[in-house]
Amino acid sequence: MNIGFGAVRAWIAALAVLAAGCAHQEPTLYGWGDYQAQVYQYLDGSKDGVAMQIGKLEESRERISAAGAALPPGFQLHLAMLYAIEGQMDKVQDLMAAEQASFPESSTFVVFMAKTLAARAETGK
Repeated sequence: MNIGFGAVRAWIAALAVLAAGCAHQEPTLYGWGDYQAQVYQYLDGSKDGVAMQIGKLEESRERISAAGAALPPGFQLHLAMLYAIEGQMDKVQDLMAAEQASFPESSTFVVFMAKTLAARAETGK
């Protein structure tokens, strides 16, 4: 069986198109930045302090905004929780309102979190 040069070129071209199709990545809907890593570190009881986690998330938020991407669901609420731990309640309210505006379907959870934070503030726990 003798395969001609044209057939080899056709196979190479087909493989190149296939490889290019596999390498293509769809753009993501959200800019994730360090969000997932910070959530993991928080839940894992990382040695990073809350202030350091806030700093990393704020840096991610700036990079995501500069790139023109949207913050992912829960980003602002997680940041609000960290600010609440630090006692910066003015930022907490702003972030919760922003989360609720970005994701109206999260309203029930955001209201629950606001009530929980208010109850903790009253009891000092």
